Amino acid sequence: MRYPYNILALIILALLFRLLFTQMYIIPGELPHDFYAYTDGANLFLSGKSFYSEPISNGAYFFYGPMFGISIGMWSALFGVDYALLKMLFILMDVVTILLVYLFSREINRKYAFHITAIYAFSFFPLINAMIGNDDIFFIFFLLLSMMSAIKKNPLLSSGFFSISMGFKVLALFAFIPLLIFFLRHSKKQAINFTFFSAVFFIIILIPFFMQTQNVMYPYIGKDTNVGYNSLLYAVQMPIQVYEYYTGKTAVMLSIDSTTAILFNKIGTVVSVFGFIASIFFFWKYPINDRKKELARNTLIGILLMLLFLKAMPTLYLTDIFPFILIYVALYNFEIPCNKKLIIGLGFMSVAILFYGMFYSWSSNISLVAKISLLIVPVLVMIGTYLTLPKNLNVPMALLVFVVASGETIHARVYQLFFPNISHFWNEAIYLIYYEIITITLLLSIVYLIYKIKKNE
Repeated sequence: MRYPYNILALIILALLFRLLFTQMYIIPGELPHDFYAYTDGANLFLSGKSFYSEPISNGAYFFYGPMFGISIGMWSALFGVDYALLKMLFILMDVVTILLVYLFSREINRKYAFHITAIYAFSFFPLINAMIGNDDIFFIFFLLLSMMSAIKKNPLLSSGFFSISMGFKVLALFAFIPLLIFFLRHSKKQAINFTFFSAVFFIIILIPFFMQTQNVMYPYIGKDTNVGYNSLLYAVQMPIQVYEYYTGKTAVMLSIDSTTAILFNKIGTVVSVFGFIASIFFFWKYPINDRKKELARNTLIGILLMLLFLKAMPTLYLTDIFPFILIYVALYNFEIPCNKKLIIGLGFMSVAILFYGMFYSWSSNISLVAKISLLIVPVLVMIGTYLTLPKNLNVPMALLVFVVASGETIHARVYQLFFPNISHFWNEAIYLIYYEIITITLLLSIVYLIYKIKKNE
């Protein structure tokens, strides 16, 4: 298959862009995100042990999917367990995903395929995934392959890619019902084949690990639905736990072992299940005659509703929706901004990524210049997103990326610019209040985006 020179040039430029900014992000002694778990998992693989056989360095068990463990293990076997080299694996996966976004977009809308790919290649969402080294890019890649196979009417191949995606992250489950509906609208036989082979392939992936260490595989199976703080409940839960800390009832602010935390943890499980039920109800209530449009719409709505109700909802999960937003744009033939406006918008996001790569640290002990730069990042990203996306979706998406960018700079505690001599208690309290504001904005943005998607139909 021959590709236009412009898409090859775009991919090469995107690769160089990621290599440059990712190297800036490397801070010895302060590994960002969960890289300690990545390297521990790689070492377990190299020693011939199951990823789930013994605790990693922080005392927990490896909480990633077996396919992810195999991937980082094989990469480390070739190049060694090196932080910088391991990040190259994430960059390469992201760059290959750029090509996949192009092929998918060209399949459904040749007119906008290049523009959509350019937006993906240089937007904050995918760049932050590559820069941090987020494992979500793996499951997104194989999920896109599953959706492409579905459009090609190949349930066997689609189920295989879907199962591999699940093997990376259980969160991929949000796409099962949209894919099933897609095949069901063609024939019951295709739907049955997709369901059957998805289950078979997933069991084949899982069983070798489950037979060895069935009890400690639970963190991988339940990580996205059974741990953490649900966004919908956080607005109520956080003030209660801050008060408990202030009055001395708990020794740690927002302790996961307090009576309040345990109660909200149980409630959050019910809320998570409700998110899955809500997505099924939406698909049933609002069908679309065009199968491709319905698959794109349902996949996007499915992930938004699951994120809305998910028990553990870090802002980084919002990076997962971006390729599906662009596929939705391609299918609905929304008018992409003119080239000049698009270039200016991507320029804003490039500057934001430059500041982020140069100054970000998980430590709050950073310079004044760094804090000011990080304070500007969410604003630049919001403006860039607003300029690059169609007017039908640019406002809710601009709000969402502002939330994500704010969440990704919050560890630097930029508010200390305004309160340099703040006490320990208020330092923690303001941090949590800031996070609660972000969470509420996140929830409202998701609801607004769902409303806009429904209205566009």
